[in-house]
Amino acid sequence: LPAWTTAMLKAAAELQSRLPRLIFAALDTFPLADGREGGLVAIAIRSVSASERLDSTVVSALQDLEQGSRQVQQKARQIRLQLPDEDSTLDLTVNYHELLDFRSLLQKGVPSAVETFRHAPDSAEVLHATDEWWELKASLAEALAPDHITATKPYMKACLGAANSLLPKGSGYQPGNLTPVAMQTIPLLAKRASSDQDTAQINAMEQSGEWSVAAWKELLQRLSAAAAEAPLPKLKCLDLWCEKLRDSEYEAFKQSLQTVDVQCDALREWQMRLAKKGPSLAEASTGLADQESAEAMKLVEGVIPAGSELVFLAQTGSFMYDLQVATSDMDFALIYQALPKSLLSFNPPRDEFSHHEHKAFASDKKGDVEYTGRELGFFITNLAKGNPTNVELLFSNKPAHRSWAWQELLEARHSFLTLRCAKQYMGFVSQRLMRARDLLKAAVKAAGGETDVALSSEKEFSKLLYHAHHKMLDLGRILKGGYPLVALSGMERQQVLDIRLGRPKLKEAEVLLEQAETQRAQLVSDLNAAETDGTLPAEVDAQALIQWLWSVRVRMARGVGER
Repeated sequence: LPAWTTAMLKAAAELQSRLPRLIFAALDTFPLADGREGGLVAIAIRSVSASERLDSTVVSALQDLEQGSRQVQQKARQIRLQLPDEDSTLDLTVNYHELLDFRSLLQKGVPSAVETFRHAPDSAEVLHATDEWWELKASLAEALAPDHITATKPYMKACLGAANSLLPKGSGYQPGNLTPVAMQTIPLLAKRASSDQDTAQINAMEQSGEWSVAAWKELLQRLSAAAAEAPLPKLKCLDLWCEKLRDSEYEAFKQSLQTVDVQCDALREWQMRLAKKGPSLAEASTGLADQESAEAMKLVEGVIPAGSELVFLAQTGSFMYDLQVATSDMDFALIYQALPKSLLSFNPPRDEFSHHEHKAFASDKKGDVEYTGRELGFFITNLAKGNPTNVELLFSNKPAHRSWAWQELLEARHSFLTLRCAKQYMGFVSQRLMRARDLLKAAVKAAGGETDVALSSEKEFSKLLYHAHHKMLDLGRILKGGYPLVALSGMERQQVLDIRLGRPKLKEAEVLLEQAETQRAQLVSDLNAAETDGTLPAEVDAQALIQWLWSVRVRMARGVGER
């Protein structure tokens, strides 16, 4: 075999090794393909395995939390190969795309993606192709007949947009000829969006040495006008192909799970560590009475995605704290787990949905029913971040529904009381007090020095203050090694309820806010001490949590609804 062909065969083998489930790979001949100068560029399409895709965003987010980073850094989807042959070295840059990302590129008309369908099975530029790929190409040809996907509006506009970008611009531009780079590249781009007649004119311009900017600008303007009238691509067959591929991969994945040990080593170790610490810090929550639970279930009936399993349901807000008043609404938190097949499908269910009445803070919401639903994986991610709204659900004694998965999570609930969680509580308190301070400043300014006057925003001020006090009480318990009570009782409840129901005048409001800020300052000191002493873990055990979620998914896929 020629040396070039041998090097290409080596490249093909290397790509199949590095990119499992590779569907297609070929040289990318688009003039502006992303690669190194002087080297070759290839494009590859792969279908990431079901096991790798399942909860991948959850895994990344949890690992980032554990490592202390704040953003998930997207990995560069590029491989660079240097393969020696007898006389030289093949320098190849491979830009690879996951299946659904590739679909998106096709919809946008990205030339490197669209031009993959120009290759024939016997093309020397094809490095790898499965039968599935040629099946897709045949389906696209049938759907777009008599045109080709390169005769569609997004592709043509992308090519002409790239060509126009090479024309000289700016107020200082002087009429003249194209630059050498533009002379080489613009004709290649323009021909991609041209009819046979237009291509003949471009060839004639090249042969006659017509390189004036004005002539090429006029040509590109005419081609752009024609491209605006081109049809959009009909990609329904692409969607069907993706669905078929995903379904096939899921069935193979499900079959592989039959021999998987869901009680993996990492999960066993986590459970053993929790067991050594004794029972959960909070007594087992009792839940609502059967009638109340049934009523709550009826209110949110049919709101979770079809085929999903309800994991947890509770009425939240002031009801969960035993601080509700006549004007309180009914706000529900729903946690559901989608079937693994749905999560891995071509169109997975939403991570989160909600329904809220758009009314002012502290306004009368009597009779309003609001809810927020989150998929279990999405909820776990937010739970690990320590937001009080999520953590409180694990310690509430008022759930209307708890599934087997939630019962397992309850066994590990104290492990979510981390330093990050304590800081989230503090952040919530600080934000509420800051808003209360802003209201008070505005009221003082409006009063013109008077203090024995009503606070114009008294309801909002009282609600902000009661929110802050409720969280400060539970934060104090967490910093002392305890757990959040969520629903207050006795003197604590009465004190916070008095704050909520109070309608303080300006002078009294100033005193109340000063007392709250003094309490907050003490908690800041306690939090700093806890961080210094290491009395709270910094983060959740991300790996153990990932393994637990994996075990839940496996049992769901097997149709096993309990341990």
